[in-house]
Amino acid sequence: MPAWLIPAIATGLTAVGMYGSAKNTAKASKAQIAADKQSLADILAGKRELDFTASAKEEAAGVDYMKQLDITGSQSSTLKDRLFLTKDEAEAKSGLAYSGSIQETNARAIEQLNQDFNLKREGLMDNFEKTKAGIEEWKSSEHARLTAEQRKIEARIGVARTTDSTLEALGWK
Repeated sequence: MPAWLIPAIATGLTAVGMYGSAKNTAKASKAQIAADKQSLADILAGKRELDFTASAKEEAAGVDYMKQLDITGSQSSTLKDRLFLTKDEAEAKSGLAYSGSIQETNARAIEQLNQDFNLKREGLMDNFEKTKAGIEEWKSSEHARLTAEQRKIEARIGVARTTDSTLEALGWK
């Protein structure tokens, strides 16, 4: 047996092994690229949905604000109605057609009710604005997170493309 035969067989087996390994690496890279492209598509869809989701959240917050404002207005209106009934009863009991002190007391009470309503309305508006700011903050952070994830996947695709063919995996391209 010639002396060169054993090293030639070893070299041939090594080459076959390297080729098989490179072929498997190329397959794995192609599969990784396909999976990453799907993830990238999902991220891009998520970015497109951010505005819609934020708008829906703001709309829900607006509905809550209007509901709370309506409840506050109804409560204020009910208190005013009770105040007028009490005033009418007091005037009837006093026997006077119109009492100046009853009118003055009633005017102060109505002014206090209006101030209370305005304070509650301002508080509700402040909460609504805070909610909107929180939604905007969420939207910005989610956009930043998705953008970072997009860049990471794009980089991973770039790396996988360096080994997505057998020749590239062997380092010959």
